[in-house]
Amino acid sequence: MTNQSFQSWLAGLDRLSAAQWSQLQQAVQERSEGAAAVAAIELQIDTERRCPHCQAGGAVRRGTTRGLRRYSCKRCGKTFNALSGTALSGLHHKERWLALGRSLVERESVLRSAQRCSWVDGAAAAATGLAPSPITGCVKARA
Repeated sequence: MTNQSFQSWLAGLDRLSAAQWSQLQQAVQERSEGAAAVAAIELQIDTERRCPHCQAGGAVRRGTTRGLRRYSCKRCGKTFNALSGTALSGLHHKERWLALGRSLVERESVLRSAQRCSWVDGAAAAATGLAPSPITGCVKARA
């Protein structure tokens, strides 16, 4: 985006409706949380860049995959990233992990956690029969 088109875009912010403004704020927050989550994950690669397969150090960078830096081991030739060999390696939606962690720390219900992480909205929750329990805050299916 050129500076001129960016300035034009900024000038258009005043014309946004309340709903559009809310959507913009949510998108910016999700992107910044996603970048923070990826940055925290990337810190798991030690300075020696040890291969999780053969434990040899000195792996070299080989681009990115699924938003994470990819490394190639000089010894065994296998590639890996910061999540390789961990329990989190197969999970998706890294950009939502911080929001989910915050939700867990705040002891929110499963439904509220899913809504915070944009996995389900209120209409989808109602359609599936999920409703927060007024007594415990847990998610229960309607009978």
